[in-house]
Amino acid sequence: MCNVKGYGSLDFRPIIHPHIIKVKVYQVLCHEILSMIQRQMLDDMPATMRTMRTRLNQLQDLMERWGAMTKDVLSSRISGIRVEVTIHIEMVIDGRRLCNELDLFQIERLESALGGPFDTISCALDRFLYWCRFHISAFATKVHGRNDYAPSIQVRSVYSFACQAIGWSGKFMGCQL
Repeated sequence: MCNVKGYGSLDFRPIIHPHIIKVKVYQVLCHEILSMIQRQMLDDMPATMRTMRTRLNQLQDLMERWGAMTKDVLSSRISGIRVEVTIHIEMVIDGRRLCNELDLFQIERLESALGGPFDTISCALDRFLYWCRFHISAFATKVHGRNDYAPSIQVRSVYSFACQAIGWSGKFMGCQL
C-alpha cells in the first residue's frame, strides 16, 4: 500500500491455538475506501475504457472527500490499523470465548501471543496525499482522450498504481502489478 516498501496488508496463520486459522492486519484506510467505492469495483480490472473513466471519477471523488476532512480526522483514518482474527469453530459464542480466554481482544496480548510487537512505518500525511493525487492524475492523463474499446497495458498498469496509491490491495492486485 502507498507504494512504499513495507506497507500493506498482512495475513498469516499463527501457532497460538489450533482453531485460530488466520490473523490479518491492515489499515483502517481500506474501510474508508470501501465505504465509498464498492470492493468489486476496485478488485476487478476494468475491461473497457468507459469503465476506466468511471473508476477515475470514483478515485477523484474519494480524494475530494478526503480533502474536505480535517487533518486530525484524516490522520486517524490513515494511521489506524485493524486486526482480524479468523477462528474455525462451529458457534460464534465459542470463538468469542476462545479469544477472551487467550486475551486476544487487547493488542498487547495479541502481540505477545504472536511472539513480538507489530512493526510500524510512518509516512507524513502530506506526502501520502501527494502520492495519491500524483497517481490519480497520471491515471487521468492516460485515460483522457482514449477512444479504444479495451484499455492498453499502460492504462491498466497506471490504474493498478492509482489503486495501490490510495491504499487498496485487493485480491487481484498482485496479478495486476
